[in-house]
Amino acid sequence: MKQGIAVASYDCKQARILRDCHVDGSYGFIGTTLQQQVIHLANADELKLNLPFSRGRLGGGMHRGAALDAAIDIVGEQVASLPVVARSDLVGDCAGATHFVREATVGAFVTRKNTSGKVQAAADILSLGANGSSTSNKEIVDKDGDPDSCRASDPSAKAPSPQCASPVRLELKAVSAKPVQLGYDPFVEYATQNTCPTGAVFEAGKCARPKPSVPHLCTYGDGRDCEQQCQHGHAPSCTRLGLMHERGEGVGKDLSKATALYDKACAGNDVPACSRLGEMLLVGSGVTPDDKRAMSLLHKACTAGWAKACTTQMAFLMKKHEGDTTQIVPLVDRGCDGGDGDSCATLGLIYQQGLGVLKDAERGAFFLKRGCRAGSKFGCVSLGAAYEAGLGVKKDAGRAAELFTMACEAKDSAACDQEAKLYFLGDGVKKDDAKGIELLGRACDLGNAGSCLVLGLRYEQGTGVAQDKAKAAKLLKRACDGGIPTACNALRTK
Repeated sequence: MKQGIAVASYDCKQARILRDCHVDGSYGFIGTTLQQQVIHLANADELKLNLPFSRGRLGGGMHRGAALDAAIDIVGEQVASLPVVARSDLVGDCAGATHFVREATVGAFVTRKNTSGKVQAAADILSLGANGSSTSNKEIVDKDGDPDSCRASDPSAKAPSPQCASPVRLELKAVSAKPVQLGYDPFVEYATQNTCPTGAVFEAGKCARPKPSVPHLCTYGDGRDCEQQCQHGHAPSCTRLGLMHERGEGVGKDLSKATALYDKACAGNDVPACSRLGEMLLVGSGVTPDDKRAMSLLHKACTAGWAKACTTQMAFLMKKHEGDTTQIVPLVDRGCDGGDGDSCATLGLIYQQGLGVLKDAERGAFFLKRGCRAGSKFGCVSLGAAYEAGLGVKKDAGRAAELFTMACEAKDSAACDQEAKLYFLGDGVKKDDAKGIELLGRACDLGNAGSCLVLGLRYEQGTGVAQDKAKAAKLLKRACDGGIPTACNALRTK
């Protein structure tokens, strides 16, 4: 992982790192408030489900009726700069490549044999790992990291303490046939993915066979089960049910129910739900707008390590002009380290323009590329503009057109507008007024008021299209409603 994004071959029987297979990318660290947890593996079946490759080593010293307790301190995550790795991203000897390491949760851990059936608190088990007595040594199966160093960790740190940087959990993600889709939403992935084998459910930090008395993570789309698990107090199931209501999948679409469910999940410490609720409070989606509460929830989620919340905070501060660069730069830096493409793209523009940092167009282009590759439409449009102007990269109108096309197809109005200009000018593409008109129309339909203005004036004057004053008036009205004074003035003179 220190050398680049780690690629693995994984088939449920074995996992091995392919050291000669490479992906252009890196891992950023995003710190969190200290989290402690005990994962109780009650029997051989749970050991096999959760530690399939350690069964022989760990199971050899276990006897019938024994259990395994894993106590963990979590202080942050190492997150890959790419949320999706496509086959086309693989370079080198990649035969057998199936997965890449998307995230590594880091901190300290102690695993110990449990013959009593009583589960101790995480702090007690971790302290047992630090105890050098012969009794504790017989109980300890494995340990790594220093819990005392973990307790002194700083969530804003750029790297974990060397004594509290042990991998606690790895998230493997399948290599994809296609690159990441622009507009990638990590919340949707979080609330829809399944992590356990068929016949098992995720509960209390582990995969286990379902038990009626123990709440578990429901399957996305199963409204009945999600409702039941949410009522039983399983916060992530409330989050899933909230997204189902937000999108109308498996249940009726109801934004007010969605926000209420996110609120309940947030109260149960499901951090992504806090972030989603904050986003909806900012725009008044299914709930009365409340900027103050929204920013409080987003701050909570950002501090807890959910990168998207840092990005949303930053966007609000920039839009409202309430934050100076001393507030904004740390947020985008943290969000980018946490793998959020929009934060990386914003960081690129900050370096391009020298906002609170030394102006550096090449470094700006680096972060724009990183943001675009991570699925940021804004990042791809901004990178296209950099190629068009030769800002931090070699001027290349053809590459700019490719990026604008990609983002326009992902329904980004600014990209469609920029692409239209290239077709009108014949810059990087063959001059084609008809294509330019089509793209202006698409940008206008996507809400770009400036595109509505330009298109309206073209119909008004018959420039590149047949003159149509009625159509021009409708387009100018849309531009005026979108806040373009020039369009309003044009309408008043008729």
